[in-house]
Amino acid sequence: MKPKTAVLLILTTSIFFACAIILADKLLEGTKYNQIVMYSLIALWCVPFAYLSVASRRPKQTSFTGTNK
Repeated sequence: MKPKTAVLLILTTSIFFACAIILADKLLEGTKYNQIVMYSLIALWCVPFAYLSVASRRPKQTSFTGTNK
């Protein structure tokens, strides 16, 4: 994956999860599920963030014929 593409996807994913966390906080304010949902969303955000971070640093694979994909 190209680094520019990875950065764009990381930013988009982060903004989406930030909006989801803010929305969940407003909707669940004062309930006993507020912290659980917020921590779950933060944990869920770490998965695509970590994957995209690693994918942007990974070198392109070379096929058996010796040409880059």
